[in-house]
Amino acid sequence: MYKVLLASVVILGLTAFECPAKEKSESGECKVDSEKKEACEHEKGQKKDETREEKVSADQVPAGVMAAFKKAFPDVTIEKIKKETYTDGTVHYEFEYKDKDGKKHEVELNSDGEVLEDH
Repeated sequence: MYKVLLASVVILGLTAFECPAKEKSESGECKVDSEKKEACEHEKGQKKDETREEKVSADQVPAGVMAAFKKAFPDVTIEKIKKETYTDGTVHYEFEYKDKDGKKHEVELNSDGEVLEDH
């Protein structure tokens, strides 16, 4: 009897915390509400609303962006470049560089070559 009661509690507990995106239709089949599913996936961390970052080489940076960087920051050594792609399609390039004194800096430029403020 104890095992049956325990199994019932476990089953009820699992169904109580099921994602609200799944609903039963009148025929008893499972249907998915897309708005609720989106919220559910976001809560589970499955929805990617984050920026996608990737390390790129200098030759992968658009010529206009690289020219703008070199004009704004002459006589520096580029250490690393990251391409940041946002969910809306916006692309930024983050440059990590060292100045003449060997001090490390970071700056971000948009795809038009404009230097962006820290964010």
